[in-house]
Amino acid sequence: MEKPILLVTIAVLFLFLLIAIVVNTFTDFSFREEEKVSRGPHFYHCPTYTGGKIMDELYREMNFRLTQDPKRAAVYLPCGYTWVENELRQYNPPRGQIILAIDGCDRIVAKNGLWKVLSEEYGRDYASELVPRSYVTSSPIDMDYLQEEYDPRKIYIMKKNVQRQQGLKITKKLSEMNSA
Repeated sequence: MEKPILLVTIAVLFLFLLIAIVVNTFTDFSFREEEKVSRGPHFYHCPTYTGGKIMDELYREMNFRLTQDPKRAAVYLPCGYTWVENELRQYNPPRGQIILAIDGCDRIVAKNGLWKVLSEEYGRDYASELVPRSYVTSSPIDMDYLQEEYDPRKIYIMKKNVQRQQGLKITKKLSEMNSA
């Protein structure tokens, strides 16, 4: 008679354990916002910048939840990248927080900034193996290089410092490049 009672007790305990696991999985019993935030991965983005469809899909797939408090987020997405360095200087992140930006990125996101950094670090020849050889029209030194290296058979792409593929001009004429 003791065996059936023991089996029933084990079955009831197992059932309670199973119910507790299911309830805990689908219910958040936290009553305070601090407790809710600490229960899972959160991300933050400023109200004026969403990060776009791809980021939203990625966060959804990874079960991240949006929080309005940047200090409680595991991942911090800045308010765009135009003024990201200023934003990062004003923000003191908690230890271990992932920030989707790099301090100093303004220097390399523009093509001429990237060229300047690479050519100063590695020299013009090796830098031109990494990225297309460039001539910054506001740099007298670069314009001297253009005069020396100009080949009328080559096509040159001129780019102003505007984003989204705007400000492009294709030319073979040195005079157009000199007047840019």
